Amino acid sequence: MEAPTANLGEVENKGYEVELKFNKQLNPDWRIWADINFTHAKDKVINADAPELLPEYQKPDNKQVSQTYSYVSSGYYNTWDELYGSTIHESNDLAKLPGNYHILDYNADGIIDAKDNIPYAFPPFHKTPTIVRLALTGRILVL
Repeated sequence: MEAPTANLGEVENKGYEVELKFNKQLNPDWRIWADINFTHAKDKVINADAPELLPEYQKPDNKQVSQTYSYVSSGYYNTWDELYGSTIHESNDLAKLPGNYHILDYNADGIIDAKDNIPYAFPPFHKTPTIVRLALTGRILVL
């Protein structure tokens, strides 16, 4: 009997929203209005039920939801000597050529693999959008 599949975890979400509006009747036929909306949201994974043996830097705990992960480049292989002296890759190691990215062996285990994929940059979702709208409305009399 297998354990049931579950999506377990806890996320903390905080934020605020500010909206400013302006509306001015210029005369009986014309009106100008504007509004500005600013939102700021911040989230944090409290507990994602990650595997116990996963390295701490790869666990989603204490990071934002949708945290971006990436291999980090430490430059390029410029010569064959640099390439031959480089850290081996778990897959496609024989496809390396001068000019390719030199991937950082983050966990220093002597092989470039999934354990070298680290949190990098900010999540892809913009958490602080600002919306500005401005309009002038009125009637034009055609004679």
